[in-house]
Amino acid sequence: MADMAAGNHPATATTPSAGPPPGSPAETAAASPACPPDPPARYPDGRLPNGIRRSWWKAAVWIRLREVEESVEQAIVAQGWRLGRSGGDRSIDASADQRPNAAATAAAAQAIVTTFREFVWAADDCLTAKTTRRSQLWDLITGDVLMTAFTSLHAAERHRILLLSGDQLMALLPSIRARSNAYLRESDPSRIALDGIPELTSPGHQALAGMQRQILSTVTLAANGQGRAGPSAVDAPAADAQVTQLTGMLGAHQQIAAEAFGAACAAEDMQQTQVRRFRGVLLGTFASLLVPVAALCVTAFMHPALLPMCLHTASAAKSICASGSIAPGSADLPLVLGLGAIGAALAVAKTLAGLNPSGVRYSLSVAQGLLKVALGAITAMLGILLLKTQNLPGVLATQAGLLMAAVVFGYAQQLFTGFIDQRAASLMRAASPTTPPAGSSAASGGVG
Repeated sequence: MADMAAGNHPATATTPSAGPPPGSPAETAAASPACPPDPPARYPDGRLPNGIRRSWWKAAVWIRLREVEESVEQAIVAQGWRLGRSGGDRSIDASADQRPNAAATAAAAQAIVTTFREFVWAADDCLTAKTTRRSQLWDLITGDVLMTAFTSLHAAERHRILLLSGDQLMALLPSIRARSNAYLRESDPSRIALDGIPELTSPGHQALAGMQRQILSTVTLAANGQGRAGPSAVDAPAADAQVTQLTGMLGAHQQIAAEAFGAACAAEDMQQTQVRRFRGVLLGTFASLLVPVAALCVTAFMHPALLPMCLHTASAAKSICASGSIAPGSADLPLVLGLGAIGAALAVAKTLAGLNPSGVRYSLSVAQGLLKVALGAITAMLGILLLKTQNLPGVLATQAGLLMAAVVFGYAQQLFTGFIDQRAASLMRAASPTTPPAGSSAASGGVG
């Protein structure tokens, strides 16, 4: 069975054939074939489940997880090692590596790979966990699963950096620097250490490397021409590597980049958590206001005289109510509350004009809008009660004037919720990667 699974049929297994020369690369590859990763059982045929395809953030996390796994496998293979499977865990086989300290390096890499896989599985569980409609609604309100998935993803990405080769780290350094600059202060030790890693792709570093090669070549020629001991051409690549290469797997540059990336992700997750908590406060406040509004509607429907939404005319000879009658009716208060909510909805349009900045996982616009609508209904009712104490002349003493007053008082809730809008905007800007961190020269208007 094992022979047939490997593609060696009995008829050909006993037939001698000319193989590759012993010790050749082809013979080594045939003896130790690569172990391609099988797609997880939760992803049949490597395709995204419908639950992931229907959620933008789940699809984004899923794609980043697969990219991280691929880069780790590339880093292991680049070391000349094999990455197999053992009991569901990835095991590193470095038996063919004869370099000094290869066993110790492989053991350290194995520990990182094991922890890396745990974070990947934790993120995958957030994407594929079976949920009920009630749990989906609760997660939509709280955002717990989204936060857990991104936190696990960030931890996996941080461990991935430790395993990268110098070339892989060079490719990722720009994005690591961008995240560090977005969420870490200029005085942060991790950011300062990250700035010390040379940017090999920058024109300045390329010019420096060229100057060093030219000086080294000049010194070598002069020393050889005068018969003195000096740097030889063989030493030139080694000296040049100090400028043009980064450290390899588990090297100093990888450690520094991983620490800076982890600190930046922790700061980002903290900012996102503050946005999430503020959204929970807004939704909780809306729910607490919705209960008395509903109770008032029921009470007014059953006992209209308890809260009459009627205004006195200038002559005080009669009253005009919201429904157009001269006596309180069951539809008066619900009508005033509804018109107040409409007035508040006009203020919501201003909030919707400033939707989520780029990179913010949670939206505050819906929660702000719901709170404005509930407050607008209440301020409309209180405004009409305030006008009820006066004898109003002219158009205000008509049904149209009363209804228009309810809309205006509903919009007037903006006087109170304006402070909430400012706080929300501040949190959203802080959580966005496009906004410099507080305390930086760019955030304070200085020149960086």
